[in-house]
Amino acid sequence: MSTILNFKSKKFWLILFFLIYSVFGWFAVPYIVKQQAINSLKDIAAWDTQIESVVFNPYALSLAVHGFQAKDEFQQDSVSFDRFYVNFSALGSLGGRIAFDEVSLTRPSINAQLDEQGLLNFQRDFVKADSEAAPEEVDNSEPLAFFFGLISISHGQVNFTDRSSDETFRLKLEPLNLALKDFSTDHNDGGNYSLNLSLGQGQELSWKGQIGIAPFSSKGSLALSNLRSSSFWHYVKPFSPYSLNNALISLEGSYDTEFSDQRSHLLIETGSVSLSQIALAETQDTESLFTLDSVSLSPINFNLEERTAKLGNLLIEKPVLFAKKDETSQINLLRPLQQEKLATDTNESEASEPIAKTSNDTSHSTQEAPFKWSVTSIKLKEGLINWQDASLETPADISLENIYLELGKVSYELDKAFSYNASFNTGGAKQSLSGQLAALPLNVEGDLSLSALPLHWSQPYIGEQLNVLLEQGQLDLSSNYQLSMTDSGLSGEITSNTSVNNLDIKESIERQEVAGFKTFALKGVKLKLAGEQQAPSISVETVQISKPYARAKISEKGEMSLAQLSKSKPSETEEGNTVTEDHSQEEHKSETAGEQDQASQPANIAINRIIIEEGRFDYIDASLTPVFNTYVEQFSGDITNISSDIDAHSKVALSGNLDTYGKIAINGTTNPLSAQPNTALDIQVNNIDLSTASPYSAKYAGYLIDKGKLDLDLAYDIKGSKLKADNKVFIDQFNFGKSVDSPDATVLPLPLAIGIMKNLDGEIDIDLPISGDLSDPSFSFGGLLLTAFTNLITKVVTSPFSILGSLVEGSDDISSVNFSAMSSSIDALESEKILKLAEALKKRPNLSLEVRGVADRSVDLEPGGQVLGEDKLAVLAKSRALAIASSLVEIGGIPEQRIFTLEPKVVTSEASKESPSAEQAPTVASIFTIKPN
Repeated sequence: MSTILNFKSKKFWLILFFLIYSVFGWFAVPYIVKQQAINSLKDIAAWDTQIESVVFNPYALSLAVHGFQAKDEFQQDSVSFDRFYVNFSALGSLGGRIAFDEVSLTRPSINAQLDEQGLLNFQRDFVKADSEAAPEEVDNSEPLAFFFGLISISHGQVNFTDRSSDETFRLKLEPLNLALKDFSTDHNDGGNYSLNLSLGQGQELSWKGQIGIAPFSSKGSLALSNLRSSSFWHYVKPFSPYSLNNALISLEGSYDTEFSDQRSHLLIETGSVSLSQIALAETQDTESLFTLDSVSLSPINFNLEERTAKLGNLLIEKPVLFAKKDETSQINLLRPLQQEKLATDTNESEASEPIAKTSNDTSHSTQEAPFKWSVTSIKLKEGLINWQDASLETPADISLENIYLELGKVSYELDKAFSYNASFNTGGAKQSLSGQLAALPLNVEGDLSLSALPLHWSQPYIGEQLNVLLEQGQLDLSSNYQLSMTDSGLSGEITSNTSVNNLDIKESIERQEVAGFKTFALKGVKLKLAGEQQAPSISVETVQISKPYARAKISEKGEMSLAQLSKSKPSETEEGNTVTEDHSQEEHKSETAGEQDQASQPANIAINRIIIEEGRFDYIDASLTPVFNTYVEQFSGDITNISSDIDAHSKVALSGNLDTYGKIAINGTTNPLSAQPNTALDIQVNNIDLSTASPYSAKYAGYLIDKGKLDLDLAYDIKGSKLKADNKVFIDQFNFGKSVDSPDATVLPLPLAIGIMKNLDGEIDIDLPISGDLSDPSFSFGGLLLTAFTNLITKVVTSPFSILGSLVEGSDDISSVNFSAMSSSIDALESEKILKLAEALKKRPNLSLEVRGVADRSVDLEPGGQVLGEDKLAVLAKSRALAIASSLVEIGGIPEQRIFTLEPKVVTSEASKESPSAEQAPTVASIFTIKPN
């Protein structure tokens, strides 16, 4: 007993030390830690802190803090946790490093808040203490080495609130789990770690592997699942012109990295990235501009040291693009970029000088080896592009559906070709494109196929310029192409077969047909390009136009329907305003145009054959009463060997039906594509019923047409700009009908002209040769033809007896009969003249002859030179007229119904003032007048 109580013994002191150590450890340390934590946080951060309990195990050297809760000066929760546990390893610290067996935190909760000034609540609470603290001395000694057997956080929670911008942003991380095992900061021993983080709504982060500090290195795997755009877009939004209203991001992969002064190493293997449910819009509250079901890329293999990136398959599913132009012609896709571009231009302008200096400073930098990248394949499925244009009078709404795109292996080796395959649907029809493509230098080959591509899509845009309706029409195209970019320019060959089917164009005012066809086909088209130094060549095997039709109409107001199709307004120059330009600018434009003409060469064009089948062309003139209507139908034929070669001659063979029974045929040669025109065409029109032209005859001739047939034989010869034409007109059994009052009718006596020109068989032959210079700006083919016809009619009606005289051989002037003085007898010479007149009248049975007897006071004198009385002169004149009429009827055989005697006429001539010779006795001429029956 005395030994135990001997305080001088070592055992006593050991027991006493143990008791004091135990009491201090179990009771004093927890109290001190608790009080120090509460007081320090109060002094430093003005936090009110509550700690449920502190437990210190002096034997295990472990400390546990339970029920920690701290509130800031506004009594808002800042930090709390259920349990904090740290276990110091004395044995592990013997090696010269500070070792802990475990550092763990259970159910921590952190409330971080960023105020309107951008100051974090923790920064705000601790900033005063930091400002009052004495400056720390710089410590250049080696950092302490640490070892942690386990660092863990379990069931953690972080609540973050950001009020630094107009929109309050909140983010909650729960649960947060971290496990880091055997981690050391000494000799880069590192340690194993595991981090699991949840952002709610299925957003998960899993990160595990190994990590080292000096130098930094890490190796492991990372998996992020379903990260929502709402978790990060708040901080990206100020830098993006668009609003990402929805997106889910997932990624995973293995990595190995190390960064030191000697090495920058990053290796990613079997990685993958996917985005889904993407919705991009102008703003958070507007309709989506772009949506996407998913886009994924895997596998991803990246090696920073080797500068390689091997990417696997990129798959894009159901992308949808909504593009719209509004009433103010702003495009929704571009509208957010306008302000962005303005800001960018301003920043570039302000930073232009420093950028230039930086460029000079780095001009001698070492060029790194090219980055070797590749993508195994790119595939886009079930895409949609919708274009709406509300700026038009009739809004456009066009969609490309079921878009598919597949690209083969694409890599940094841009000279290597990769395959491509694309398709899309238009109104149920599939369009496709496939082939091979190399980027540098450009080399592309492939096939293009368009099937039943709807042409009515263009109607809203055509309707802006023209008063037409393109209600139907489809385009088919099958093409093969091989193109490459060389030093001399683009070269290669394109072959194709193209057809436009069931085209129907109507004018939009009355919805009447304007033009169209069943089929317009280009077969065997071949385009050859050989760079800028050689002219391109275009050859076409066959152009086939099946059942084309066109309709031209003149309205009741005299307006041509084709002229009413255009909506364009006259330019200021056309309205009479003068536009002036600087003389130097005109010279520059002239020089530029000359250079362009010198550099560009016209294409060589060759078309083997143009085939026209069953064409119909209608012409209606509603300005006339009655309405005039004519048409050409069954217009068919071909034109062969069309070429831009100056020596080539195209053969023309076309024919059709004109109205019900008429025929039209066009034959000859032409070269419409040559720079020097050379045309020889014969146009024959037969069996045209002229009664259908009564509306025009009534307006311009003043008569309806009772009957008649028309044949035309037209021969046109064009060499260069010189035109020479022979127009032969044959009219059979033509008769005018009743007369019509018309202010536009000619004053020429057309019935007389018709009667003079019509032969005994009721036929009229007219030959109208014309010529002119096509290069003359005043040249008008219609005007030239009208002038020739008018001259002919004028000659006929002003000199009818010269026309009639030409019908009888040896006849000169048969317009009058001469009588000797005081005589009514017809001598032999004048009788022969009457017989020739009768012969001519027999050939023109539609003409009547008016005979006016004439007596002359100066010639018809009684013996002795006395002047006869007026009554006797009138009787003499009348007897002369009767003598002529009797001779025409009895000797010439002209029916008396066609001969009319007029009132006699007594005149005074100048014969009395002259002295006639013995051989030339004075005579008096009785005159004739021709009238139609």
